[in-house]
Amino acid sequence: RGVKGGFQLAREPKKISLLDVVEATEGPLSLNQCVIDENRCSRSNSCAVHPVWVEITRSVEDRLKAQNFSNLLQ
Repeated sequence: RGVKGGFQLAREPKKISLLDVVEATEGPLSLNQCVIDENRCSRSNSCAVHPVWVEITRSVEDRLKAQNFSNLLQ
């Protein structure tokens, strides 16, 4: 605990991923709004770039999931 209370983990460090932290502080990970909700863009179904945004977002999510606090402490 820090001087003003600090933080205490609610789970074991190996069970907390960087994705958990990003989503807790920023909300769902999305590099583009249409990745979260295709209805936000009327062109999602015909947009050639939409699948690229989805793939990149999934790749970043996977990388963040793979890193947990236990890994970072080592």
